[in-house]
Amino acid sequence: MKSMLRSGWHAQTGTDVRNEILCCFDTNVLISSLLTRKKDTATAKVVDAIAEQKIIPLYDEEIIEEYEEVLKRPKFPFSKERIERVLEMIRQYGAVVHPSPTGEVLPDEDDLVFYEVVMEKYLIKQLRPGKPAQIIHQGRRADCFG
Repeated sequence: MKSMLRSGWHAQTGTDVRNEILCCFDTNVLISSLLTRKKDTATAKVVDAIAEQKIIPLYDEEIIEEYEEVLKRPKFPFSKERIERVLEMIRQYGAVVHPSPTGEVLPDEDDLVFYEVVMEKYLIKQLRPGKPAQIIHQGRRADCFG
């Protein structure tokens, strides 16, 4: 199997995810959510929705590594503990994906891993047969057809 999602069930939480909102968000969304002091911003709402288990973040280890590397940069005021809590929340409530290479060439090659995680057809087909999966990328909701 290619992910922790099997036949519409989330293996870690044991919940039915066929009607859940899936998200794969770029690192800048995570940074913005941690920097903001306003709880009503779109980026803050995305991270809050993960904690409230209203959305399921899709990730692979390359994405987690990027989140961690960027969040630890000296220009950001995040404590080691805060970074660890956020990454643990993503791992706990998210679904790990092992994407297949798409062969796509993107203007920013650093975005390729996010694209490939979203486009993993196994997830899309298993979660919402016959319907597009909703994904949030950079704070915007979009439909992704598998």
